[in-house]
Amino acid sequence: MSRTYRRKGVKHCNMYFTDLEYFVSDYVLVEYAGGFHRNVRVPYEKDSKEYKKGLARFHSDGATHNFKEPGPSWFRNMTNTRPLRQQGRQEIQKWMRNEEYEPLIDAMGHLEYWT
Repeated sequence: MSRTYRRKGVKHCNMYFTDLEYFVSDYVLVEYAGGFHRNVRVPYEKDSKEYKKGLARFHSDGATHNFKEPGPSWFRNMTNTRPLRQQGRQEIQKWMRNEEYEPLIDAMGHLEYWT
């Protein structure tokens, strides 16, 4: 399912850079009384070229995803999480049987990617 279809009727998603406001507005430096400066998001006009370009980019799959998702939970459990937990439990059991045994528990490495 394309992102275009998923975002058909929404204005925002879970991450900031996927909000519609991010694509159809720009930061402007505003000066307040007393010399105080602040960056404020100012939306583009609805009929402007920038607004249409930002709206098209919001609905597209471009530039918001790196296509390196780790995959579904069953895949992560099968390839990374469960084997490490099992290995850690086995090392601790060996240590409990023999206190002179030095347990070697590996840190979680990089995830294998689903894609």
